[in-house]
Amino acid sequence: MVPSLGEVGDVPGSSAQGIFLSYGREDAAAYARLLQHELRERFPDARVFMDLDSIDPGRPFAEVIREAVESCAVLVALIGRQWLTLTDEEGQRRLDNPGDYVRFEVHTALERGVPVIPVLADGAKPPRQQELPSELHKLAGLNALELSYARYEYDAGRLFDFIQRVLAPIRDREGADRRAQEETDHKARQAEQRKARQAEQRKARQAEQRKARGEADRAAQAKAELRDRKEQAISTGEAGDVAGARDQLAALLPRYERSWGRTILTPRPPGTSLPGTPGRRGTRLLPRTSSPRCCRWLSESSAPGTPRR
Repeated sequence: MVPSLGEVGDVPGSSAQGIFLSYGREDAAAYARLLQHELRERFPDARVFMDLDSIDPGRPFAEVIREAVESCAVLVALIGRQWLTLTDEEGQRRLDNPGDYVRFEVHTALERGVPVIPVLADGAKPPRQQELPSELHKLAGLNALELSYARYEYDAGRLFDFIQRVLAPIRDREGADRRAQEETDHKARQAEQRKARQAEQRKARQAEQRKARGEADRAAQAKAELRDRKEQAISTGEAGDVAGARDQLAALLPRYERSWGRTILTPRPPGTSLPGTPGRRGTRLLPRTSSPRCCRWLSESSAPGTPRR
């Protein structure tokens, strides 16, 4: 009878697609080796655990088996004709020994909720509950598959199809988890890139703001300097040195022109001009907001024949 998924149960917390082969070496080793080879071909993405090949030298046997069983999606329990009756060197039945590895493997899987598929090899009978240790009683209630030499291809195909049914939802779940993780990682990278762009934009704005503040500070400083020099020229003129005031004011005109970006031209009466501009009806002067005395000193000191004081 083919076991059902409901009878073997789910795989709580399992994130692997491993297949564990449990067998007795004196009982079904040949079938275990053959199944290992074919399972690897049928399920190349799944790890097939078999004690002889899967445990590194020096590793604790029981610890490795426990970890392997807990990480597998399904355990195949190969039960041959001698599985129930094999004895140790002292003549004691191995299944009665709590340290027996076959007993330990099957018990760990049943305890952890890992699906167990009993496979009866070469006409072996299903174990009855009274023939099993108490911790393996659940095994007697599981439906079993048969595996024989005469019908090997058919029997093995049924086993592989059932394992495929067990692995399919796990693969789907892992695929969904992987896609969700990739989407999360993608969004995280996008968020990081967005933060980086925002940081660069913020730095650019701050640089522009610093530049604007610097230009404003320099403009204010230049304006204050012009104002101070103009006041100094006015003070010079009020002290009686009209020529000196004229020279100081004339020196300020290029500064005003550079600040305003244009030539400052104010019409003057005929016959008045600054040195170097004879005959012009207009002359460069300070802004119209300048003191009338500044304009008078420039006009008077520029007239022909005006003595320098």
